[in-house]
Amino acid sequence: MQISVESLTSVKKKINFEIPAARVASEVEKVYDEIRKHAAIKGFRKGKVPKDIIKKHYHEKMADDVLKNIVNDTYFKALTDEKIYPVSYPVIDSDELKVGENFKYSATVEVFPDVEVKDYDGLEVKKEKFVLNDEVVSGRLREMQENMAHLEPAEAGVAAKSGDYVTFDFKGSIDGVPFEGGAADDFQLELGSGRFIPGFEDQLVGMKSGDEGEIKVTFPENYGQKDLAGKDATFAVKIKEIKVKELPELNDDFAKDFGEFETLEDLKKKIAEVHNLQENERIEADLRDRLIKASSKKTVSRFLTLLLTNS
Repeated sequence: MQISVESLTSVKKKINFEIPAARVASEVEKVYDEIRKHAAIKGFRKGKVPKDIIKKHYHEKMADDVLKNIVNDTYFKALTDEKIYPVSYPVIDSDELKVGENFKYSATVEVFPDVEVKDYDGLEVKKEKFVLNDEVVSGRLREMQENMAHLEPAEAGVAAKSGDYVTFDFKGSIDGVPFEGGAADDFQLELGSGRFIPGFEDQLVGMKSGDEGEIKVTFPENYGQKDLAGKDATFAVKIKEIKVKELPELNDDFAKDFGEFETLEDLKKKIAEVHNLQENERIEADLRDRLIKASSKKTVSRFLTLLLTNS
């Protein structure tokens, strides 16, 4: 693997990667094998679908998974090796993945600027002490779980709850008169997301697939569509489907989906390591900023003292 680093600006770096063709081919085969274990194609038992059919139906998923695996396997290592401490998530730009060819991608990140401060003598500045917060690791794992989540149809007769995805038809009216933009079919909404008028989603909670009913709400006074602002409305709704979000279990298999990790503990250690690097660099940057400000005040103070002495 070849890595090069470009300094685009004082606060932005671009890391360029070139992955050997043999590594790409190996990763492609590994991903196809994993897809084959779970693929459901009519006429074939799960895990028994011929590989040529898997490749025909799952080429895009394969490419996405390979990119994800390669990035997770190489990006974090490059940060450590090149001593790059990002303050933002990377912007990934990649070539098209082609078996038999080297694969190139880049990761552009923002970093703290390098600042040289002189004349420290006599300056009193407090430095923040780094304390590892375990909640950072668990929070990042939750984000990763959410990104890997999939939707599954709810069991028959189960009522919708906050966090579920509901597909429904609705028709809105004010004083019995339909209004523009107030109707849709097969609309999918995550309950609790706050995308609809206040109170709308709350009234869908508890409804079941096949249920029909009315929802009464009041448009906010500052609603963007002025002819609806502050008015009472009634929506006739019909629930067509309820899907629940299934999060993958946090275990060793989950960790393996992110490339180089064999166990969940390995993944946790890497998350903590990256967070530690970022936080320590932030603390150092904050210290430099405080020193610069203190040094500036010291210089101004010296200048005023000199000015008053000579006046």
